[in-house]
Amino acid sequence: MLTDVKLVVADIPLATTPIGGRRYADDEISGLFGGKGCSAHSPSGTRPRHVSEEIRDGFDQCGFPLATSPGNLSDHALLETYPHLALLSLLNAQYRVPYKVSKSKKYWRELDLEKRLAKIVENLKEILAKLSQVIVGIDFAVNKNPQGFSALKPDEDKIDALVCAWVGIQALEGRAMAIGNDEASIWVPADLQTSARPSDWFALLESSSVASEEFIKSVEDMPCKSAQCKNCGNTEEQRAVSRESR
Repeated sequence: MLTDVKLVVADIPLATTPIGGRRYADDEISGLFGGKGCSAHSPSGTRPRHVSEEIRDGFDQCGFPLATSPGNLSDHALLETYPHLALLSLLNAQYRVPYKVSKSKKYWRELDLEKRLAKIVENLKEILAKLSQVIVGIDFAVNKNPQGFSALKPDEDKIDALVCAWVGIQALEGRAMAIGNDEASIWVPADLQTSARPSDWFALLESSSVASEEFIKSVEDMPCKSAQCKNCGNTEEQRAVSRESR
């Protein structure tokens, strides 16, 4: 067992059973955060199935079983996360942070290569600066004068790894939630509970494995001023059913 390591956090679809296609966790993430540009990608029976299974089984043999809920989260576990969602929390962003090297033309179609490159550098630097505030010992800097986008890919990969590590810290400190089910869950910072659309709050509480009592109470106590609640869009009768079904 790797006794000096507490958690392993990976940005790759993982599951306790073979992945044959889109998972419940992917649908839940997309439904809750698609409006923020953070829909989950669709895995398939061939990609990344075998790689995913090798990672899961390999770490399980090393004493890091896949954790899909707080109930099976221990000091030694393997978690799946989604960096784009984690960055919403880390940077207090309202929409997906544009930092992926391969997506620059999709982000800024109207800009030339040089300006797109500058924007990617700027966003990577912003993410790294914030990570340096919450993780001690980061010892690299973003390439300020890259000769093309490929020169920035190593920096992007390092930052993704650090974001995964930060989610692991949140999980160990009880500030992360697992969205999905027993077969597969995606762990994200728990404060994203309040960033979903109000009409999705009950769905998020039902699909998440972590929800603070304070947050649940704040949602349940929202007054319905009319036949249809201005906060959640549901009638009081629908809200009562949602509370009873949890």
